[in-house]
Amino acid sequence: MFEIISLIITVVLGLPSLIIFLKQKKTRLVYLENKQINVQEDLLKNFDNISISYNGQEINSNLIFIRGFIICDGDKDITSKNNFIEIISSSNSNWTDFKIISKSKGLTETSTIKENIATINFDLFKSQENFEFEGIIEKSENVKIEDIKLKFFHRIPNIDKIEILKAEDLKNLKYSFMISTILLLFGLFILNTQYQIKSHNILVYDAKTRNEIKSNDILYSDNLQTKIDSLNNETNGIYLIFSASKKYDIIYDKYNFNSLNSKKEKKTIFFKKEVSFENIFTLFIALIFLIFSTSFYLLFFHYYSKKKYLKYISTIN
Repeated sequence: MFEIISLIITVVLGLPSLIIFLKQKKTRLVYLENKQINVQEDLLKNFDNISISYNGQEINSNLIFIRGFIICDGDKDITSKNNFIEIISSSNSNWTDFKIISKSKGLTETSTIKENIATINFDLFKSQENFEFEGIIEKSENVKIEDIKLKFFHRIPNIDKIEILKAEDLKNLKYSFMISTILLLFGLFILNTQYQIKSHNILVYDAKTRNEIKSNDILYSDNLQTKIDSLNNETNGIYLIFSASKKYDIIYDKYNFNSLNSKKEKKTIFFKKEVSFENIFTLFIALIFLIFSTSFYLLFFHYYSKKKYLKYISTIN
């Protein structure tokens, strides 16, 4: 049973990390959305006597400001020519303006808008290069701002669909990782406190003959008891729960009372832990630990793969 549990943990924790590693190496495009706000309601809702005009007309509640990055990520550049990315707004909305406001040095691009499609044209797009854009979308009266979603389309060879990330989600990812760390530590604390050598069925064997030593044969050895107590203190429950059986070699002094002249002899013994998974509580604790550790592991790799995008957030806030 312990071997099966260990195999499950290896597969559950190892497979996702391999997938994430391979995915990170593959060249891909990432859209990082920093802001999406209603120009009038979000900026001017507390100021009745202030107005903003656009192209000579006062801005109404139907204009939405969007700001974001397009990032090339992976281990290879996009070297094909005449590439384009279409940024498509939701139905019942149109782009009224779109500009590239910053870009990596040497990156050349042009942009155009037509109705609800903003198009960015470019050639060479090196790995880790990016460009930042700002745009204004005009929506219909009956469309809510949360219903305005951007879709992306391209025909770049060997590039999957564009991955969409939001700045707020990246910020919250840090807190999710912190929570999973706390849960994992809590699970480790439970294992360490609930599972000690003395809490299991410990069988004692002669290291030489491999025969079990009856408890009444070792009761009178103070030296042995001291070593057992030391072993209990040194061995934690975290290790015990995931080891099917473990030998702990201990040398102790024993008096041989079978001979006419009692003499002191050295004997090496070992303890073998026998734990039964018929104990429901044991199963429950192992399951909780598996869930906590898996959650921590997956969130760690997810955070690790996405934390590099946090630098873009710091530059645009």
